[in-house]
Amino acid sequence: MNKTQATQKDKKNFSENRMYYEKLADKYHILKYMMLILLALFVLLTLFFGYRSMRIVNLKYLVKTLAINPVSLGAQYHDISYSAGGGVDFTLYKNDLAVIGDGKTALYDLSGNLRFRDSLKSSGEAFAASEKYLAVYTPGAKYLSVYDSFSCVYTENLRAPISYVALSDSGRMAVCVKTEKHAEITVYRSDFSKEMAFTVENGMVFDMDFSMSGNKLAVTSLATSGGAYYTELTLWDVSSEKIVSSEKIMGKKPIETGFFADGRFFAAVQGTVFFYQSGGKKTET
Repeated sequence: MNKTQATQKDKKNFSENRMYYEKLADKYHILKYMMLILLALFVLLTLFFGYRSMRIVNLKYLVKTLAINPVSLGAQYHDISYSAGGGVDFTLYKNDLAVIGDGKTALYDLSGNLRFRDSLKSSGEAFAASEKYLAVYTPGAKYLSVYDSFSCVYTENLRAPISYVALSDSGRMAVCVKTEKHAEITVYRSDFSKEMAFTVENGMVFDMDFSMSGNKLAVTSLATSGGAYYTELTLWDVSSEKIVSSEKIMGKKPIETGFFADGRFFAAVQGTVFFYQSGGKKTET
């Protein structure tokens, strides 16, 4: 092979290699544009369907969760001590320790650092906690305070004394107040707008509890008829604002009611526990 033939062959190989790499580069350019288009589409769909979740408080919870490092948490953790009077209660709330009572609400993280402290307009003798909120109140007083992990998010001075508060993990809240004639229960949405209200004409409300989804509310109250007392158990469908089931348990005083994860619920009275299906049908005693 002479020098001229070798040169022509090299030019041919160079031309073929160049065409191959140019085609490969074009494919990568197309792939890059497709990835950019898919990313833009993902962002648009996220903004359209998930804009309600893109709030500052959710970003705060994200930062809080990321700060809980299982590797370094053991080195940071130490015992938490708190000097308080006899009327102070403690509860765990979203991986924090809540200290409630004596006119204050305080929240401490797992390493013992104070997240926030808030002064109450009542003594704060009772509370209700869920996966979303922490409600603090005093039975017989009218003032209610609701917190998340960072601050007080809602307050209300009700028109009648509060007797009981229940919270659902979905954010719904039920507040029972005692008027001169009857007990009145108001259900609030997760944004604290009022969703429904109903009255308990006979008796005094002892306990309330939401189902896991927050769509149903079980209420037990103590009532009397003809000199005899009984427990009245009522199951409300909050979405439709209708009573699903109602039952009178004669000769028994109410203790507690609650839901299981599968929608079933129970009513504990003196010496007996009744179990019910999600629709209100009694299954076991």
